[in-house]
Formats: sequence, structure tokens, C-alpha cells
Amino acid sequence: ANTEFEFLTGLSKAFVPASATPYQLYIKSLLPGLTTHLGNQDYQGMLAFHPFRANGYNRDHVYPNLGFSDFISLKDLDVSEFSNCSIKSLEHENKMLEHLLECDKQQYEQAKKKSNAPFYLFNVTMQNHSGYDQDFDNLDMPISIEEKCDDPELKRYLNLIHHSDTALKSLIEYFRKQKDPTVIVFFGDHEPGLSNEVYSKILGKNVEKLS
Repeated sequence: ANTEFEFLTGLSKAFVPASATPYQLYIKSLLPGLTTHLGNQDYQGMLAFHPFRANGYNRDHVYPNLGFSDFISLKDLDVSEFSNCSIKSLEHENKMLEHLLECDKQQYEQAKKKSNAPFYLFNVTMQNHSGYDQDFDNLDMPISIEEKCDDPELKRYLNLIHHSDTALKSLIEYFRKQKDPTVIVFFGDHEPGLSNEVYSKILGKNVEKLS
């Protein structure tokens, strides 16, 4: 939520207490930023999308104040679409991202049928979130690791990243075929929650003893 805040508003969290989350404490009225700027340029869509609880980090109250006209959350999704991708399970998260990006395409196509105005969507996905310390039968793992760094936790993480890369490639290729000039921006909000044992194995040193 803090990364979202900085990206969408252009403001820095450096000026609020370290433990504070602006979404939960400070955004009580309209706050201009990227979304309101695009809205003033007559973009359509103005859509926020997050496949989890709408009230997480107060998003259901914050997003309207940031200029979004609509917010699709877990309660709005067709459960049948996600029957093979548990939100809380790693085993199908590669498929979950494919479904979410397919929803992005559908929202774009529906909007373009209504108007030729440019389209804007902000998607907070959930795939690849830690932890990585459990094995799953249905996670396809084509990526292997050199023996000296081989670790089950690291292997699960890297294979999930591989599946995300594949899904994002599909999204990029889809928009390359569209007539509209398109900008796709994607970023993460924190480093992967891998254990210190994994980082120690990669570095060949105990990370807890590093200067």
C-alpha cells in the first residue's frame, strides 16, 4: 500500500512516520495524482483492480479519493473463473496471474466498444507473494538451479517468477497488436520473503553476520 501511495500520488512516504501507512491514516478526501490527472484528460476506465478483500489497507475508501471511478475486488470476481487458483495458495498462482491479465484485456475491450477514448487500469495482483516454504503438487517447475545454490524455497520462487514472466509476455504481445499506443508499467512492493538460509546459501556467507 505504501508503494501504491507513492506511485499514484507522486508523494514520498519519507515525510510521514516510518510505521504509518498513508492509506490507513491520511487520505480522507480527494487527493490529486496520476489518476485524477488522467481523468482530467478524459481517459475512460479509471479502474482499480485487486483480487483480494476490498477493505485491505482501506482501499475501498482510498481509491475513490484518488480519482478511481470503479474498484473491482475479490467480491466482484466470478468464483468459477478462479476455481483452480486459490488466492491464498501458491500452487496455482501462475494460473491466477493469467486469469487476472485476461480480465485486464476484457475490461479494455469492453471500454473500447463504448468509446475510443484512452483507457486506464491499475491492477494490484497477488501472485508470487511469500512464503515459499511449502511444496505443491500442481506447481509446474521447469526452472532448475545450479547445485551449489540449489534450494527448494528458492526453486519455488524462481519458477513462480518464470510463470509471471510468461503471463506478462502474453499481455505485452496482446497490446502490441492493438492500434492504441500503450504504456504498461509493472513493479513490486517488496523483495521476496525468502529465508536468511536461502540468502546465505546464495552468498556463501551467513547473512546475519554481515557487516
